Amino acid sequence: MNAWRVAECALVLCLGGGPALAQQDPAVAEANSAFERGRYDLAWSATEAIASDELRASWRFHVLYHSGNLSGALEEALVGLRAAPESLELLQNALICSLTLGLGERSSQLRSQWRAALDRSALAEEGKAGWEASFARYAPQVDALLERDGRAASRARTARTLSLGAAAFVGLLALLLVVRRRAGQPGQGAG
Repeated sequence: MNAWRVAECALVLCLGGGPALAQQDPAVAEANSAFERGRYDLAWSATEAIASDELRASWRFHVLYHSGNLSGALEEALVGLRAAPESLELLQNALICSLTLGLGERSSQLRSQWRAALDRSALAEEGKAGWEASFARYAPQVDALLERDGRAASRARTARTLSLGAAAFVGLLALLLVVRRRAGQPGQGAG
């Protein structure tokens, strides 16, 4: 199963509470209805009326994510996290999006934030176990991404060093040619 499909499965699980969320805010019911019909434009419009910053950001994340705008979805999750830094759903969604976009440092920050939020969470054991399992599924992907980024940075440093060395070599050859040419021209010697 590819990373995109795994991420989508996780998002479906997060959206599973649709009817319960709809009882909290009538605008959520409207957003959920449009979302389920695939009318992301109407779902987005409905999010304008959601009173809770956290819930609004969560729904906007889902709308953007499912419409293929991953960078916009990540930004919405981060907006929601400013309002609700302990939101396990927003932390998970932001991490999934960040991993999908290949953002190693951002993923590392989000993993740390998610871990801290899980540690402080007052969830019952059964609820916490599901979040722990989800965390355990995504946390190692951050290490793999950071390792990949480290290898890429190392290759970039090597390439820079080689290109600087080549440029210095070419410059030295040009200087030698100029000196040789001047030494070989009459009237240019000691005078």
